[in-house]
Amino acid sequence: MLGYDDREMWTRVVMGLMPEQVFTQVKALIRDTITDDWAELTRRIPELSD
Repeated sequence: MLGYDDREMWTRVVMGLMPEQVFTQVKALIRDTITDDWAELTRRIPELSD
């Protein structure tokens, strides 16, 4: 199971590796997958709130 720090690190890595247009689709997948923890992830990575 991934903790908050792991999710933040993984998300930042994916953000850095993917073009913005592709990550937009992945962001929706991440949000749908971790619905209960999305607020914490967006607190840690404010760019996700856009």
